Amino acid sequence: VHRHVGTKRELYRKVVERLYHEDRALVEAWSARLPAASAQNADTARDVVQRLVDRVIERIVQEPVNTRLHMRRWFDPPDEISALESELYLKIYKPMIEFLERMRAAGVVSFEGDFRYFLRGVDWIVVGYFVAGPMSATQFRTDPLEPANVAAFKQFLLAYVYRMLGIAPAESRS
Repeated sequence: VHRHVGTKRELYRKVVERLYHEDRALVEAWSARLPAASAQNADTARDVVQRLVDRVIERIVQEPVNTRLHMRRWFDPPDEISALESELYLKIYKPMIEFLERMRAAGVVSFEGDFRYFLRGVDWIVVGYFVAGPMSATQFRTDPLEPANVAAFKQFLLAYVYRMLGIAPAESRS
C-alpha cells in the first residue's frame, strides 16, 4: 500500500478527496435541478428536500463504509487533512445553506436558527443510524441496511427535517 499511495495520511487525503468529489457530484446534481422558484413554494421545497434525502440515503446504502470513515475522521483530533476537509466540504454545504436561506426569506420555512447547526444535526442523525443501526423491540442494534429499516428511517428523517424547518409533510396538507 505504501508504494502505491504513500503514508497513512496520504491515503486518508486521497480517500477524503475521492469522497468529496462523489459528495459534490451528488449535491451538484441535486442543486442543478432546483427550479428557479423552488424556494418560494412549500410543495416544491418539500419535494426538493425529499429528493436530497433520497439521494443521500441511496448513496450511503450503496457504500455504507464511507459513513463509518466520515465518523472516524470526525472523532479524530484536527490534523493536516482537516484544513483540506474544511476547504472542500464547506463548498458542498454552501448551496444547501443558500437554498434554506431562500426558503426562510420567502416564508416557506419557519426555522429561526443557524442552518449550519441544523445541517450538522442532520449529519449526526444519518451517521448514527447507519453506524449503529435502529433498535427493535428485541435488539439494541439491528441491520441499518435492511430495506424495511431504510424505508422507516427515511420516513423518520423526512418527518424530522420537515418538523424542524416548519414545512408541513405532504399528507397533512389540506
